[in-house]
Amino acid sequence: DAALHVIIQSAFISAGQRCTCARRLIVPRGEQGDALLQRLVEASAQIRAGKWDDQPAPFMGGVISLDAAQNMLAAQQKLEGLGGKVLLRMRQPDPRSTVLTPGIVDVTGIEVPDEEYFGPLLTIIRYDGFPE
Repeated sequence: DAALHVIIQSAFISAGQRCTCARRLIVPRGEQGDALLQRLVEASAQIRAGKWDDQPAPFMGGVISLDAAQNMLAAQQKLEGLGGKVLLRMRQPDPRSTVLTPGIVDVTGIEVPDEEYFGPLLTIIRYDGFPE
């Protein structure tokens, strides 16, 4: 539970717009890693994203601008087009709003562009062992 809490806080607090937010999560292959990812996806799908004055209060607000929101959605689509597996699709519930829901994409084994995303998009990389 503690690991899950820290991952969610790091990846999605401030809608993923801090330089210190987690962008990648490196997870071992196997039952433990699978269980962690399942719980992460389930918990992240429950995160309330909304405007600062919404009731009940949201966990995270919108990104800085509509352009930033569109860029984040395009980044998710790009990763998917490169072969990434969307575990949780980031969405923009209202196209006139900067609010995005959390997104999680497994990019294991694909060539990922060297780009930093400032938004609620977490990439997953699975590994077999320490040498990897």
